[in-house]
Amino acid sequence: MPDSQRFDYKKAWLDLHQENVMAISKAAYNIRLAHFSAIIDYSKIAINGAFLLNGMAGIAIFSHLEKLGSTGIGSLMGCAWGAILAVLCGGVSYLAQRAYSAAFDRNVNEEISFYFNSIQRVMKEDMSLTDKPKIKSAILGNALSCSACLFWCASVGCFLRAIYCSFPALQ
Repeated sequence: MPDSQRFDYKKAWLDLHQENVMAISKAAYNIRLAHFSAIIDYSKIAINGAFLLNGMAGIAIFSHLEKLGSTGIGSLMGCAWGAILAVLCGGVSYLAQRAYSAAFDRNVNEEISFYFNSIQRVMKEDMSLTDKPKIKSAILGNALSCSACLFWCASVGCFLRAIYCSFPALQ
């Protein structure tokens, strides 16, 4: 068999692994998209709940403001702060999700790069070992996520305080 017609096993092996890298990359993208969508959906539900809770309580307190007197003003302010904290929670949870997404992207890119570089080393018959990249945690994402949870808890706390102060005066 002439050299020009010989099957190039190394090229075939490299092509196979390039296809694997593309499949891994596509799977990582789909995972990131699903994760991002789920987090946004759950965050929206929780934040909208806190926002509606404070808003509706504020409307109820405002409608009985004359009966509540000075207690009503304080309770109304508590509901307003609760609504503001709920909106702040939404912004911080979005930033947390962006930080998680960025960390995930960095980790996936390093994994794919390591895999592809390993294939190239084998093709060059360089059998030197390199360390697999370590998975980096999303410290910023964790901190922002904890902050969003604290803002949400503070929002619900404002609601509970407003109701606790107003309810006895309405009886």
